[in-house]
Amino acid sequence: MRFDNSYCGGCVRGPRGPAGPTGATGATGPAGATGATGPSGATGPAGATGATGPAGATGATGPAGATGATGPAGATGATGPAGATGATGPAGATGATGPAGATGATGPSGATGPAGADGATGATGPAGATGATGPAGATGPTGADGATGATGPAGATGATGPAGATGATGPAGATGATGPAGATGATGPAGATGATGPAGADGATGATGPSGATGPSGATGPSGATGPAGATGATGPAGATGATGPSGATGATGPAGATGATGPSGATGPAGATGATGPAGATGATGPAGATGPTGATGPTGEVITETSGFAANTSQSLIAVVLGGTPVPLPNSQNLNNITVNGANTVFTIPSVGRYYISYNVNFTLALLIGARILVNNVPLTSSQRSPVVSVSSLSADVITNLNAGSTITLQLFGLLGAATLQSGQGAALTIIRIDDTLA
Repeated sequence: MRFDNSYCGGCVRGPRGPAGPTGATGATGPAGATGATGPSGATGPAGATGATGPAGATGATGPAGATGATGPAGATGATGPAGATGATGPAGATGATGPAGATGATGPSGATGPAGADGATGATGPAGATGATGPAGATGPTGADGATGATGPAGATGATGPAGATGATGPAGATGATGPAGATGATGPAGATGATGPAGADGATGATGPSGATGPSGATGPSGATGPAGATGATGPAGATGATGPSGATGATGPAGATGATGPSGATGPAGATGATGPAGATGATGPAGATGPTGATGPTGEVITETSGFAANTSQSLIAVVLGGTPVPLPNSQNLNNITVNGANTVFTIPSVGRYYISYNVNFTLALLIGARILVNNVPLTSSQRSPVVSVSSLSADVITNLNAGSTITLQLFGLLGAATLQSGQGAALTIIRIDDTLA
């Protein structure tokens, strides 16, 4: 037990008196105001895991539904209520006290830091209000003694559930009279608490000597007989709240709660990638030939491309007056035209349908002339059909295949001579036109 010397300063302590009989318990004082919760201390080592509680009864299994495609994970459901707290186990053994450190100057009370090694005792500051009791763990640095509440047995901490409401603080017990302080030895294992003896008379105040080295722990003496209770001393101011100790070992797991209702199915996930194509199976045997179906109706007659064709000639030994720019050759004889029309002068032949056409001509004169011949398409010379000899000739001819649109006109023309040209009798001139395709090249 520690004794408060905040009212003595550096007094010399007399020897401990014999234990007196226990006095009657003083009246219960009013409960002090609950102090603010101190900051959490460093987490201590985990204690041994308590025994696992019995599993709760399993709910009846519902019928299995068809498996859907796996969708994305749904939102986490709300946490179910905490199970009942397990019974408090016995207190664990107290760890050994670390060596004493040098005494620091006493500053104003601040937030309690992690426990360091015990230093020499500094001047006692004023006691603060008692804070709420934290869970039992490793001992934090000792603050000024507050009013002592009834200590319950420390046990291993049960499984952590949601924090329950804080119970009312019990009334403070009566403080015994302060006996003289003896020299502080190393902290030994805790023995049974002896009855509080009567307070000895205060000795004269001596000069404060330097702190001696901490001696080894003395053996715990036998408990003295319980003396009578001393008069209740005045209640000192409440000490500063000690740092919250580390969490105790996890208690035994409570029984499993009933199975919650099945949540709704998540949305269907995207389709997976198509798997690789498997190898082709063996070809099956050829089935028997089916019966011959009835003959279908006769379709419409298709177009005969070469039906669009024509031939015309000049067999009358005509005399043609040729000018340099060109003169059309009339072809009034032996006309054999299908879908092709000719004008009244027998010089312009009109094509009715689009397509590729084969065109050929020949011109035969009674005399050799320095003259040229060509085909005009829509009154424009077709270069590939043009013959322009550099010497006099008596015959000219050419063959071409060309694209023509519907409505195009074709004319055979003589050019390059300013004079008369007489055609031979028989086939003096001839023109052949044959459609060979119904599309353009």
